[in-house]
Order: sequence, then structure tokens, then C-alpha cells
Amino acid sequence: MPESSACPPASASSSMPPGSRGCRWIPVTAGCSETGWGEAGAYLEACYRSAYGIMQSLEKRRRTIRRVLQAIMDGQPGFLEAGASALRPMTLADIAAVVHLHESTVSRAVSGKYVQTPHGVFSFRSFFSASLSPDGGDGTAAAAAKQRLKAMIGAENKAHPWSDQQLAALLEGEGIALSRRTVAKYREELRIPASSVRKRR
Repeated sequence: MPESSACPPASASSSMPPGSRGCRWIPVTAGCSETGWGEAGAYLEACYRSAYGIMQSLEKRRRTIRRVLQAIMDGQPGFLEAGASALRPMTLADIAAVVHLHESTVSRAVSGKYVQTPHGVFSFRSFFSASLSPDGGDGTAAAAAKQRLKAMIGAENKAHPWSDQQLAALLEGEGIALSRRTVAKYREELRIPASSVRKRR
């Protein structure tokens, strides 16, 4: 096999996609197979093209995730200050419209992703929650209602815990309209037992 000098090295800097810091490219130039490298040259060239394609895909994915996360944070202005209790109703369709991507693309971008915040680590999907308002407007997010419910139960008199009906009435007093069944459902999703179990003698 000819010496490597028979095939001038490619310029790595001009071939690496943005954001590929820390990657080192093996110098392979298109046309090596025509200068005496034969099958080996063709194989190396194919490997190079494949690796470059993967790096481009990863960089595109990284940009998409950053755009989606920025749109989520812009749409949840109260979260960074007050935490999950300040979450607003938000759907995948809302974010898709902001970043000009298909809803399925946004869904894939947030799947299995987590972000470190001043209030702990949250999954991307935890920022999406339906509105409790019948018209779907800027009402209370279901996630925020759950957080308020959790806080109420945490602060209750352990000797006389509130029933689901009482909790529903307390939430309604704060402008969060939930039925007793919905309160029970949210409580179970939070893995909080019924009042009869929570009661301390």
C-alpha cells in the first residue's frame, strides 16, 4: 500500500460541523481510491462520510433541543422564581408553534431529557401540563394544582387530615376548581394515601 503522503490530508477545520469540540478527524481526502489506495481508500472515505454525517445529525439535534428548552423557559416565566407551583398550562403544540417545528419533532426532542434548575432536576415533559380552565386559557396548570395539593396536605393537622372533599373546597377557595374525584386522582398520582391512612392518633 502506498505511503499516506500519496493522499494529501484533508483540512479538518473545514470539515468539522459547529459544536464538535473535542473531536479529532482522521485525515482522509475524497479521491484517495483514485491515487493508489484502492479498496482501502474507498472504505476510509466511506467511513469518513458516515462519521461526518453523524456529527452533523448530532449538531442539528443539539440545536433543536436548545431551541425547545429556550421556548419552554420563555413560556414558564414564573417557574425559575417560584418553582413548579408557578407552572402555566403548556402543550407540545404551543412549543412547536414557537420553534416552527412539527409537534412530533418537539415530542422526540423532550423525550428522556432532563434539565438542572434552581429548584432541582426536572424532566422536559414535566413543564407540559393541560389547563384546568374549561376554555383552555391561561388558567392553572394541572401540574401546579398537584403541587398546591401536595403542599396543603403537607401542612395539614396530622391528627385531623383533610378529606378529598375538604381539599377540593380549599383549592376552590384559591381559584383552583377541582372535583373531589380529581383531587383523589391527583393525590394518588402523588402517592399520598387517603385521609384515613394519613391520620395520626
